[in-house]
Amino acid sequence: TPDHSTLSRRARKMESISKGCILPDGPIHLLIDSTGLKVFGIGEWLQEKHGARARRTWRKLHLAVDADTGMVMASTLTGKEVGDPSQVAPLLDQIEATIASVTADGAYDGMPTYDVVANYGEDICVIIPPHLTAVPSAGAVHNPSQRDKHILSIAARGRLGWQEETDYGQRALVETAMGRYK
Repeated sequence: TPDHSTLSRRARKMESISKGCILPDGPIHLLIDSTGLKVFGIGEWLQEKHGARARRTWRKLHLAVDADTGMVMASTLTGKEVGDPSQVAPLLDQIEATIASVTADGAYDGMPTYDVVANYGEDICVIIPPHLTAVPSAGAVHNPSQRDKHILSIAARGRLGWQEETDYGQRALVETAMGRYK
């Protein structure tokens, strides 16, 4: 095994391995999720040492990740009281690439999220599992929305069948990105 001095010598001769961040070619498949982050403040060590309980401060990190590369395309940091669907527009505002699809978990379910994504492109596919008690809208018979199609597909094929049909399993990649961040 090479020691530190050997590695340093070899490193001088190596050309740069990293080519920097390169935007993906073509439309991207975006994965969106959020996680809580504990904020450590003054006296945190003393509280841990002496067992004192104090109110903890939390923030929410919202990430938008490219499914193909795992690259974080956008992020926002908010307080714990901010809802997840409200951060879809700020995340999409940061993305310069063309978006093919947006996949998120059930916390983002609802027509407001679908409407926000539609403002960035009518042809963007939105893949969000509807709530278990979700029902199709009144216009679903003649002009079903993407959400209505998801609800009807789950009713016909079951939730696992819908997940296979929409490739919802890709969403696990954003969880991996969260783990890398933490």
